[in-house]
Amino acid sequence: MDCLFGTCLDGCRGITCSFWKDDWTSLGPLIEITGVSGPRISGLPEDSVVVDAIRDGEWWLSRSRSRNSTISLLKQCLPSADIIDPSREDDKFLWKIGDSPPSSKFSASSTWHFLNPPGPAVFWHESVWFKGAIPKHAFITWVVARQSCFLIIMSQTFEQMDEANRLSTWNGYVDWRNRPALRGRHGSMLAASFVLVVEVLENLAFLANASNLVLYLSTKMGFSPSGAANAVTAFMGTAFFLALLGGFLADAFFTTFHIYLVSAAIEFLGLMVLTVQAHEHSTEPWSRVVLFVGLYLVALGVGGIKGSLPPHGAEQFDEETPSGRRQRSFFFNYFIFSLSCGALIAVTVVVWLEDNKGWSYGFGVSTAAILISVPVFLAGSRFYRLKVPSGSPITTLFKVLTAAFYAKYKKRRTSRNVVTCHTRNDCDDNVTKQNCNGDDGFLGSFLGEVVRERESIPGPLHCTEDQVKDVKIVIKILPIFMSTIMLNCCLAQLSTFSVQQASTMNTKLGSFTVPPAALPVFPVVFMMILAPTYNHLLLPLARKTTNTETGITHLQRIGTGLVLSIVAMAVAALVETKRKHVVVTCCSNNNSSSYSSSPLPITFLWVAIQYVFLGSADLFTLAGMMEFFFTEAPSTMRSLATSLSWASLAMGYYLSSVLVSAVNFVTGLNHHNPWLSGKNLNQYHLERFYWLMCVLSGINFLHYLFWASRYVYRSNQG
Repeated sequence: MDCLFGTCLDGCRGITCSFWKDDWTSLGPLIEITGVSGPRISGLPEDSVVVDAIRDGEWWLSRSRSRNSTISLLKQCLPSADIIDPSREDDKFLWKIGDSPPSSKFSASSTWHFLNPPGPAVFWHESVWFKGAIPKHAFITWVVARQSCFLIIMSQTFEQMDEANRLSTWNGYVDWRNRPALRGRHGSMLAASFVLVVEVLENLAFLANASNLVLYLSTKMGFSPSGAANAVTAFMGTAFFLALLGGFLADAFFTTFHIYLVSAAIEFLGLMVLTVQAHEHSTEPWSRVVLFVGLYLVALGVGGIKGSLPPHGAEQFDEETPSGRRQRSFFFNYFIFSLSCGALIAVTVVVWLEDNKGWSYGFGVSTAAILISVPVFLAGSRFYRLKVPSGSPITTLFKVLTAAFYAKYKKRRTSRNVVTCHTRNDCDDNVTKQNCNGDDGFLGSFLGEVVRERESIPGPLHCTEDQVKDVKIVIKILPIFMSTIMLNCCLAQLSTFSVQQASTMNTKLGSFTVPPAALPVFPVVFMMILAPTYNHLLLPLARKTTNTETGITHLQRIGTGLVLSIVAMAVAALVETKRKHVVVTCCSNNNSSSYSSSPLPITFLWVAIQYVFLGSADLFTLAGMMEFFFTEAPSTMRSLATSLSWASLAMGYYLSSVLVSAVNFVTGLNHHNPWLSGKNLNQYHLERFYWLMCVLSGINFLHYLFWASRYVYRSNQG
């Protein structure tokens, strides 16, 4: 019959459209052009869909040299293979009835009349019912047949739609209503863009308080300078460490979508408490209790957001395709860009409000920012795809390790003899099990016992080979994680000694005086410039140079950040040496002491140089860590692994405090003056401390190279 299906020619996917029987070329069904022998001659089965005819981006006949008339005819009839785009939306079918133009609407009555052309009209008054030419049973039979035809057509249509949906769903992902996520509808850069906007607002709310919190605690709440510094360090370290909790919950029991919403509500509640507390202006003990309740509610909320938001954005991309992996890399770079945007607003606009209008205004802006972020996040709900939680990754980790220890202990107790293969089958089975464990030295041998001694392990400790491989991957990325802590220890200097250095220098730019506390603006602005530059200039150039998909590997990117941190510490030491030289020169010329509080005749822009290097190091390393941990970690623990980036930052802050105390203790032995103590900064030996940081960073880089050179990416493992 001439009642046909056809498909849109512009950007179809070709996964449901029949190659031979549907009118997808506008020339009619191809089987009517080639005849029934077309499928046999061309080698393409009759039940093939359009996408089956594509081979490496071309029609399967494109390279054929056959002179067969059917094949030559097909080459002339086929349009460009570019119209088949797997990334586009599903095929759209149109109804074509007879000579009428195709339509997207199905009309049962028109189809019925085409299949059963009506005869001459007979009015009811000219032929009485059930008499003459229209018997009762014939009429009823016609009604039943008409309804059956409609139901059959509709059921076939629904079956085709169900098949298309089944083929186009994301395996292991659901939408926000817990329905299977669909390709072309859920995920992609559009969904991730909502995450980037939310991160601007969230980081604004967090850093607006953290950047100026020391001043608030010391001037308004009656804390000592050291007490205020310790309170802020504990607050920020706790917030970053709690990212591990947020990542764990997202992997084990909830989705990243739900963890973000709960965490945002907790942070909003904490900011509300801080706003009310700041409005009271009280230093009573109860006010401090309210203060710390608000601070640690904020820390809990920030931890949940840090642990869920980056992996939520990264989950929106298809890692099975090169374009999806490239977009995911872009996302992590722009995530750092969003962090910087929020930080820039926080350390400029919000800090100015706190200093000039009152602390309640600053806390109020932070509260409003986190409140606005929630509807922005929810606006992208219909585009998100959510990874289905797969149980506690910590349970799997401890289960595999416990099974490995048990198997090792059991093996040593039962026998110390060398196990030999008595039959060829035993040898083959043994070799297979060894190959499954991989060539990972002690780690592979230790965890391999779980597979080799499976029969001797109690039932509750039985583990699959996939679980063993997942734990092996987690253990292998831990040395990389440990190697990044030293860099974050260097970054901690941005908010301590570097600001104090700038406060002794000339901070004027023309007629404008720059507050020393505003120095973090320099690395933030530089990161905002470098992130898109890296994405659109450096990365494409690296891809052309290396002829690889990533341009530079994740570990090379992290290593670049570590090298930049070494350079930054060397620059900081040289700048401090120059500043101390200016101090000595001024003292000798003016016959004054080094205790003078007047600004030195040297611009603070010298200090900004080390900020630029540290900002670059942060961009390369933080984005590289996030992408590395997310990509390499097992799919069941990606949120937790990504949270290691924030845990590294927290440990860097703590290590910085420990390192300063240790240096003062060691250098103060035998009645010497500690390097980092004195009546003012001019009495410090800060340049020596910076050189020490430079040397430690260099040693840490060698430690990193040891592990990075031995790491094998998951994509390169057999």
